[in-house]
Amino acid sequence: MSIRTVFSPYGYRKPPTTPGAALGFNGQHYHAALECYGLGNGHRLYNPRLMRFLCPDALSPFLLGGINAYAYCLNDPVNGQDPSGRWPLFKNAVQAANRLATQAVSRFQSLVQDGKLTNNQSWNLASEMMYAKRAVNAGEITYRVIQSSEGIAQLNPLKFHKFVYTNERKLVVFSGMDEYKMPSHGSLGEYSGLGFGKKGLGETAIGAGYIVKGRAGDITLTNYSGHFQPRFETLYPVKQHLNELGVEVELVRSDFYLTP
Repeated sequence: MSIRTVFSPYGYRKPPTTPGAALGFNGQHYHAALECYGLGNGHRLYNPRLMRFLCPDALSPFLLGGINAYAYCLNDPVNGQDPSGRWPLFKNAVQAANRLATQAVSRFQSLVQDGKLTNNQSWNLASEMMYAKRAVNAGEITYRVIQSSEGIAQLNPLKFHKFVYTNERKLVVFSGMDEYKMPSHGSLGEYSGLGFGKKGLGETAIGAGYIVKGRAGDITLTNYSGHFQPRFETLYPVKQHLNELGVEVELVRSDFYLTP
């Protein structure tokens, strides 16, 4: 007996009721807990229901990725494809764009000093801290220090969660409903020093990214941060920290920068 599966141009299908449904649109692996495809070996998470990526195009800060940094195939999935999540492929060649993107992004890659990530936008830290304080005081953003598994259990699956693993090996999180209104990773690190007389925690960090909590309570870490631009490997100490708290996590690559 053959089973027919119908997809929309954006790759959405009705929830599968048959076994072996892990393979989805274009043969890509479908992550049921996240309701996403990890395109490009987990480079970027794509949600076919929302018809958008969950993190912006790495080219967009340089005006090469289009106005909508979260769009899939520049909102033209019929004529284009984007199997890696790095850039949409149409009929035109992309080698020139690839070279331009690599050169542009390399100028903004974070420096690594003594194994620590450097905030490449630290000059904005004062204004970003003002915004973060207002957002927390207004109740739009929740700040947490994850000290036990209970801290992870309190995370709302419907919210966005930015994390920073500070130089003090403290895991801190900003949570909010609107991703566009989330304070920066740099301000999150700096915020962790408030009340302790400590400054500069937003200038460098061990790790940074997002915590994604599935509806079943499963936890996924991604290494996406425009301020720190961490490599995938920086998730390992964060994973170890959470494992020691009794929390099992999965890691998904979501690099900000492009490699040649």
